[in-house]
Amino acid sequence: MINVDASAGLDGEALCLAISQAQRLCLHAAIYGNFAAEPFASAFAKALANPKLVSLKIIEQRFDSPFANEFAKVLRHDFSAAQFTAALQQSQAWCLQLAAHPKVSYRQSQALPLTPILLIDDAIVVGHYGHGQLPANRGLWLQLDAASANINVDTLWQWAEQGQCPATASATQQALFRYVAECQHAWQHGIE
Repeated sequence: MINVDASAGLDGEALCLAISQAQRLCLHAAIYGNFAAEPFASAFAKALANPKLVSLKIIEQRFDSPFANEFAKVLRHDFSAAQFTAALQQSQAWCLQLAAHPKVSYRQSQALPLTPILLIDDAIVVGHYGHGQLPANRGLWLQLDAASANINVDTLWQWAEQGQCPATASATQQALFRYVAECQHAWQHGIE
């Protein structure tokens, strides 16, 4: 069994603490405007100053695909085209600023975005995108504690790199593998 915590809206306080103490981070979201602002900006500054941090991967969505206009409305239904462009520019500036750090890698993905996913050590934090008036950060978020089921996220990432989940994987490993494989797919097909 796996420990699952659910929160109505992104639990910023818990997330900031986890980010600031992480050894491995992988962020797979469309835009990062919320992360460029406080309190997240301070959490990432602490993470980058933390000698325990091994790597931070950032995957940002490209908006030059056939689904870009519809997806922009999913993300920020009330933004004008100019407001959304400004949000994208802010997000990319934040990503590029962090990418200047030697422990940070950054890619833009053209893959169809399915869900925002944050890999924080052996925790998998997932939200969802949806048509509606509220953005993803105000939706339901799940924190899946892979370590509680003796599952290592790095192992799941390696399976994804190899292109398959082993037939011997447990149902829990398979379920968590799907989220990690989604990140790895976007990373593999991303543009540096």
